[in-house]
Amino acid sequence: MTQNPQNPYKARRAKTAVQDPSVTLQEYGIHGSRESAGVAQPAIRRLTLVPIERIRPGRYQKREHLDAQTYEQLKGQIRDLGFQFTAVLCQDPDDGHFYNLMMGGHIRLQAAKELGIMEVQAVIKDYDRLQLAKGTYFENNGRQPLTLMEEGLTFRQLQEDEGWSQERIAGELKVSRSHVSLCMLAAESAPDIQDMLKVDPSRGQRCFYYLRQLDELGGERAVALRAPIIQKFLDGEISTDQVKHLVEQILQNEKSGKREPVSVESAKGKEKAVSVFKSFQRYEKVLGDRVPSQSEREELEKIKEKIEAILARS
Repeated sequence: MTQNPQNPYKARRAKTAVQDPSVTLQEYGIHGSRESAGVAQPAIRRLTLVPIERIRPGRYQKREHLDAQTYEQLKGQIRDLGFQFTAVLCQDPDDGHFYNLMMGGHIRLQAAKELGIMEVQAVIKDYDRLQLAKGTYFENNGRQPLTLMEEGLTFRQLQEDEGWSQERIAGELKVSRSHVSLCMLAAESAPDIQDMLKVDPSRGQRCFYYLRQLDELGGERAVALRAPIIQKFLDGEISTDQVKHLVEQILQNEKSGKREPVSVESAKGKEKAVSVFKSFQRYEKVLGDRVPSQSEREELEKIKEKIEAILARS
C-alpha cells in the first residue's frame, strides 16, 4: 500500500524557525522586507527610539485642561506596568529637528517624561496634515475627552487650513453639525467666558451659551454684568438654570426700559416655578380627558388658592 505523499506546506512550516516579531520590526520595519527581491524598505518606516524631548505638539493639539485624577491614574499605570507605547510620528513641518504625534499620545508622553523616561519607541511616517488632524482629534477624545473650547479650537484650525465648512468638519470627524457649531461658539466667546470654561469646563459647557447672550449689550457692559454671575457660578452658589434666569432678567430689563433689581433669589424662584409647571404638565398628561376625582379636585383647589394668594401680592 502506497503512503500518502508528505504535505509540502506542512514540511515548509516545520523548517521555519519561530522568530520574535519585535526582531523583525527592528530589522525590516512595520511593512516587512522586500530586500530578498532587491527592493529595500525605506528607513522612514522602521521602528526606532526617539528622545521624548524632540516630540512636541502639532498644530491640532489644542488640549488645555487635564483631569488631575485621571492623569495620576495614568502615571500609576506607567509606573507599575512600564511604558508600553509605540508612538506614530512625523517630522514637524516647521522644524525638522522635532516630531509631531500623528495618532495622539501627548498625555502619555508627558506622564512618561515626568517619571524620568527619556525615550519612546516610535514609527516615523511621512507628514500628512489631514492624518495629523484626524489622528490627534480621535485619540484626544479617548481617555480624556476634549472640552468644548478645545474642540472648537481644533475645528477652527481645520477651517483655517482646509477651508472646510462646519458640515464638512462634522462629516470628517464623525460628529454632529450642531456639536461643531456649539464648540466653535465656545472657542469664539469673550475672554471672560473662556476663562470660566477653563476653570470649570464640565459645568461651564452648558451655561456659556446663556452668558454669551449679554454680548448684545456691548462688550464692556456685558463683561461687567457677567462678572458677578460667573463668580457665583464658579463658587457653586447658583446653578446653570439660575444663570439662564439671571440673564433673562437682565435682557428683559434692557428691552422694557425698566430697572427692576436682578437678584439670585428671583432666579431661584423662577427655577422652582418652572419645575412646578413641568410637574403640572406631567399631571395633565396623566389626567388626559378624564374628569378629576373628588380628591383630585380638592388638591387642585388648594393649589389654586395658594397661587391666587401669591399673585395677589403687590
